[in-house]
Amino acid sequence: MYHLLSGLYSEWARPTTSNVLLVGPSGSGKTALLARLRHRVAPPDAAKQLPRIGGDGGPKVKGIPPTVGQNVLDFRPPAAPSGVQVRVWDLGGAASLRPIWLRYLSEAHVLIWALDVRLWDGAGSRKEGNGKEKAREGEDSREEGWSALAAILPQLALDVPLVVCASDLGHFSVLRREALEALEDAGEESNTEEARVAAIHALEERASEAMRELREDYTKRLEGLGREARFVQGWSEGSTDELLQMLTEHAVRRKQQ
Repeated sequence: MYHLLSGLYSEWARPTTSNVLLVGPSGSGKTALLARLRHRVAPPDAAKQLPRIGGDGGPKVKGIPPTVGQNVLDFRPPAAPSGVQVRVWDLGGAASLRPIWLRYLSEAHVLIWALDVRLWDGAGSRKEGNGKEKAREGEDSREEGWSALAAILPQLALDVPLVVCASDLGHFSVLRREALEALEDAGEESNTEEARVAAIHALEERASEAMRELREDYTKRLEGLGREARFVQGWSEGSTDELLQMLTEHAVRRKQQ
């Protein structure tokens, strides 16, 4: 009886690792997202050494070179019971590296698909010069990104959750700063509290509209393949914690199965 109980306990106490595959087109913010997750789960002393970024309290990830191969993050979720581990694979997004994704799909328990929400920012295309050309480039990039995801979905088990994480790569933060600086340069008559609030609100609406366009686009496309996804607005306050909670809950469920 002792050996039976001891064996059952050993089996229950054995660490269970939830493998998370983080992929997406090159330049879609995958490694920045991994750095934000690392910041959340790193020991306090290690976290202090990470440079900061405005918004969501994450590390500043500026000028990150494209990933060649993979980055890996192993951690025990802070809110998870003992024996629950998460491993995140961040794989390069260049077209030449995408065949590598297939090697990891069979071991993945969660798939995070990273996207650059700026491709759905129609207002940005209209305001820049050569608006039609910018719009065509954005459409081509959206199609290229979707084709990359559609190519691997048939190899992904139906019970593996798909999370679409959109990043703005600091785009809307820069626009906000520029808008406020423009009001300052315009003088006191223009730089009123009401004007500043209106400028910030307009950018928030623009960001929300881009996210709505992305969500509607991908929801419709995924429905055509019999799939669904959870969406994370990666630049919003608390988005990293939201994603970490998703990963933790899934890892805990795997441990309990």
